Amino acid sequence: MDRASYLKQLRGKLRRLPAHEFDAAIAYYEEYFEEAGEENEQQVISQLGSPSHVASQILADFALKDLDTSSAKSTKKNISAIWLIILAILSAPLSLPLLATAIALIFSFGAVIVSLSLLLSLQSLVSLSVVLWRLYLAS
Repeated sequence: MDRASYLKQLRGKLRRLPAHEFDAAIAYYEEYFEEAGEENEQQVISQLGSPSHVASQILADFALKDLDTSSAKSTKKNISAIWLIILAILSAPLSLPLLATAIALIFSFGAVIVSLSLLLSLQSLVSLSVVLWRLYLAS
């Protein structure tokens, strides 16, 4: 196996990595081969091991790094959630009466609308009955 086929196999194994991680890993191993020189390619290949082995190490390192990053983000989210809960508890004496007032206003507005519609329909019924009564009397 030569340098080109080794790097080709390594590229094939690392396709699942994000682009920046993939580029960084390939650049590192290309530079590693360049520093060793063409005469030491076989020694470098035997020293590194198979491309599958190297790829599995890189993928494992990435998974661990990703795990550390995600745990730091989840810790930050947990702290934000705690502050939100504290804020909700402290604002409850003010926000609960405001919420009750808003609900009462909405209910009152609905009751006024229903009352007006009933009044209008009652008025139209009275008008209709007056018209019918007049027609009855006229006949």
